[in-house]
Amino acid sequence: MRKRLHGGSYRPWIIMAAACVVIVSLVITIVTVSRAAPRTVALNVSPRDTTVTFNRGVLQLRNDLLVFHDAKARETDFATTTPASKLLSNSRFAASWNPEHVSFFNTQGNEVYTHTYTATDSRIYAVRMGQQIFGVLTKTADGVTRITQHTPSGVPVDDYDFGKKTVSDFGFYGNPVSMWVTILDSANQTPTNQLLVYGKARSLLASITLYGEVAVRVLPMLDNILVVGTSHIFLYNYAGELQPQQGTTTGSRSIQGWKPVGIGGTDPQSPYVLLAPVQAQGEPERPLQNLWIYSHKAQSNPITLPADSHFGAAGDQSFWVYAGRTLYTYRYNGRQVRARRFEFEITGMQLIPGSKQAVLTAGDAVYLVSVG
Repeated sequence: MRKRLHGGSYRPWIIMAAACVVIVSLVITIVTVSRAAPRTVALNVSPRDTTVTFNRGVLQLRNDLLVFHDAKARETDFATTTPASKLLSNSRFAASWNPEHVSFFNTQGNEVYTHTYTATDSRIYAVRMGQQIFGVLTKTADGVTRITQHTPSGVPVDDYDFGKKTVSDFGFYGNPVSMWVTILDSANQTPTNQLLVYGKARSLLASITLYGEVAVRVLPMLDNILVVGTSHIFLYNYAGELQPQQGTTTGSRSIQGWKPVGIGGTDPQSPYVLLAPVQAQGEPERPLQNLWIYSHKAQSNPITLPADSHFGAAGDQSFWVYAGRTLYTYRYNGRQVRARRFEFEITGMQLIPGSKQAVLTAGDAVYLVSVG
């Protein structure tokens, strides 16, 4: 009888202790550095090459040839283009352009539209792509700025003439596709930025003026527009009226001393703006000590990063920073959920949209790695 009571008394405690050890081990495994070397695939690409992530891989410019590297590092001759081009991409199309020439390609490498400007014609200053429309910003020899729009098949859609104003940026939003434009006036001592928001059929929905502020990022949402300036973040509706943000009733929130380094999140009504401390102009880049995860819907404070951190990339559910040989994964609530150690010093990162992979640079080498 005594033996039965003795066994029955201690067995539950032994089971509970074992369960606690398992749980603690799992928690430690989640938040500590992974000792197993992550799988990496070396790409035949140099960090000095002109590249862009595209179609779950990497598109590289080699002289006048575009080469596609897939997720297994296999190379395919993608298309021919003009040398010394810049590259741009979204989920459906890629573009190569220089001041005289622009070409757009689909995911199969077929050229869907191309145009060459003559020496007496305009020069290309910027190219932007929506899912259903392309835009090309040009300036003539006498300083007239114009944005021409056309469909992926090359059909002209519209032509916006801004005279001799300086268009600093533009982009597309919504369905049907509409356009926003920022115009910079730096003639006065205090720079002025004007944000023009167009609706369908060229209708001007809003004309917003930022005094003493330059719009760094414009983020159209379903009902509002978030404008990240050089010292404030503004929230407007599509009538150009300031809307309240979390922590303020004015619609403008100071970010003095901070600059945007990434945009992430999955909620189209509430993107996260990742802000890093501003450094003095011309000063060598310093490691980050803090990162501010900004949301206009929630109060937030900067988080402390591991020593010698650098910003990597922002995705839908997570963002990444790296320090030395370690890549850290964070959620947008500021919680670190993973730390992976590689066999090389990380010097840069690009996330491949639509996949669970990223491109890491390490000195002169470039690798494809899984970050899922």
